[in-house]
Amino acid sequence: KAVVSTQSTGHKDEGGPGVKTIEMVGSCASLVAQTLLQDQDMSVPFTLKKALAATILLDTINLDFDKGRTTPLDVEVFDELNVNRDNLYVDLITAKTSIAGLSVFDLLRRDCKFFTSASEKNVCIASITGLDWDRYKALPSLASDTERFLSEFGIGILVVMLANHKSDGTFIRYIIFGKGNKELDISALKEPLGLVELADEPTCLVFQQSNLKASRKVVMPLIKSQLS
Repeated sequence: KAVVSTQSTGHKDEGGPGVKTIEMVGSCASLVAQTLLQDQDMSVPFTLKKALAATILLDTINLDFDKGRTTPLDVEVFDELNVNRDNLYVDLITAKTSIAGLSVFDLLRRDCKFFTSASEKNVCIASITGLDWDRYKALPSLASDTERFLSEFGIGILVVMLANHKSDGTFIRYIIFGKGNKELDISALKEPLGLVELADEPTCLVFQQSNLKASRKVVMPLIKSQLS
């Protein structure tokens, strides 16, 4: 058995026999690929190599060190996968940011992570790429689809992270906190995330996030430390 992770899993067997050492890298796929490539008894199919390479590119924003999500190991493993990089990232982003035919419920469900708070509430952090706040709030059935999502998954605390590029290419982030819970201290997140309040809506608080390097990989542990 093996645990391959970019952060502590909290599993009781972590660090035990046969468990992979936890390493901080830009993409967990880099650790998975490294493990597979080092196994001399295994021939890794090209389709799997391409899937791992694609995940590495997405997680590290095309292996861009300036974005703060890439390590030398990510680059090394990607090169070892020997996958043609030409246009791959552009094609991936085009597909990832397409919202054609997707409802708000679909967008929230497409890329979400859960954990349970100390008070046994189901906490969800959903990530949506390709939308800014103005476009998101204008989506049809925003309120009803969000309520359906909360109900079907039994969510007590919802955080939505938006990421998009402006027409001039500038990368922007937004973070939306659902109202109605007193467990999460948003003020404690303002400095590390560089939060600037944009809107105080009846059901949520909306912030622009000036710390652009703080992806969900950074945000989730901060929230988890408050609620766990």
